[in-house]
Parts: sequence; structure tokens; C-alpha cells
Amino acid sequence: DHDVYIPMYTKALMEYPHSVHLTFFQRQFYAALKLFKNIVTWQGILSDGVLTEMAVDSLLNRYLLLSLRANNDPSDAVDKARVITDWMPDPWLKKSWPLTSKFGMFVKWLEATGSSGNLPRDALQEAARIAKKLGSDEVNEKLRMKL
Repeated sequence: DHDVYIPMYTKALMEYPHSVHLTFFQRQFYAALKLFKNIVTWQGILSDGVLTEMAVDSLLNRYLLLSLRANNDPSDAVDKARVITDWMPDPWLKKSWPLTSKFGMFVKWLEATGSSGNLPRDALQEAARIAKKLGSDEVNEKLRMKL
């Protein structure tokens, strides 16, 4: 939990694509994403309770989601959300799985991002697909209605 650091900068510092601030922010995001991937690869070997606490509660809901919210490019944020969900173990994504409730903040972010009107059509479709994959048919339908 203390091995991850995602810096928060003002929008002005993050707007320039080649700024050192944005570069460091992106590097830290990808380091946290790599840690997320490494943790979820232990699924089936270690207890799901321990893994979900580390991967979902500590990394996804605390650091990765914060980074997605701070991203100035909503299309890029949705693409990063796709990578996160693609790395999630299949058993965690089943509707009967008790873990789906832990994805609530992630799904709310998808809904807010999709509803903002700043997403191109393909990113909006991807956000809807991610919401469905996370077990939220309601958000999937809301986002599909915007297409």
C-alpha cells in the first residue's frame, strides 16, 4: 500500500503532453498498473479475499481510479480502464461473485465519464462494454442510450 505513489498536479501542469509532470504521472500510473497485474496473477493460488483486498480495495479503488479521474484525456482513461478489466481474473467478473459490489466506484466513474459528453463514439462503446463486463447492466444500458 505504501509502495505506490500517484502524484496529483494541477490541470495546467498536466495539459502539456511532454511536461515532466505528465510523464512522471503516467510512469507512476503504469507502475501501479503493473503491480495490479502481478497481484491478480496469483488468483487461484492465494485466497481471493487477500488478493481482492490488495488489488481492488488498495490499488484499483485507491490509486488507479484516482489516476483515471485525474486524466485530462477521457478516451485515454477509458482505454486504461479496459486494460485494467482485461487483466481481472474471469471468476471475479461473474455476476454471482460477491466481489462485483467492490467495483461500484469503478462503475460510477465509467458512468460519469460516459455521461460527460466528452467521449468519442468508440470510447463510449468501450465504456459500456467495460460496465457490462463488471456486471453493471444498468450503466451499460445508460451508456448505450447515448450512442
